[in-house]
Amino acid sequence: MRAGSDRPGPEHLSVYGSLLLRGAIAAASADDRPAALGLLEEASDAANRLGQDGNFYWTAFGPVNVLLHRVHVATRLGDAGTALAYAAKISPELVTVAERRASLWLDMAQAYLQRRWAEQAVTALRAEPGRPRTAGSSSPKAARAAGTYT
Repeated sequence: MRAGSDRPGPEHLSVYGSLLLRGAIAAASADDRPAALGLLEEASDAANRLGQDGNFYWTAFGPVNVLLHRVHVATRLGDAGTALAYAAKISPELVTVAERRASLWLDMAQAYLQRRWAEQAVTALRAEPGRPRTAGSSSPKAARAAGTYT
């Protein structure tokens, strides 16, 4: 919060929202669905208050980033349909951080694999135009998917 103000500034909202998103991922990793979804809702509220995507303190936090995390959390929780529905709401060109865009493709591929839609998973892994051929090789999930279905 800013001194003398009841409204948090964009820096505060960005850091706060980013911490909520990290908590949502941790909760999903622990298979704590209620906590993960509650933290995502709280992060969404912070993003809506912020009003746009920004990069205060290198957080890349905002409404699009919350959607990216909704895709990731849904995938972690095994909700492929939910993950793909959220992914459909994201225009990849609006994701300005390349690592976040790559994570979107990986999460989509994982969701497709949860549905046993191997062809769509491979398409998602190959979706990033201009990416190096070695992209994703450091991710065991991506390497397994690409190696198994190509």
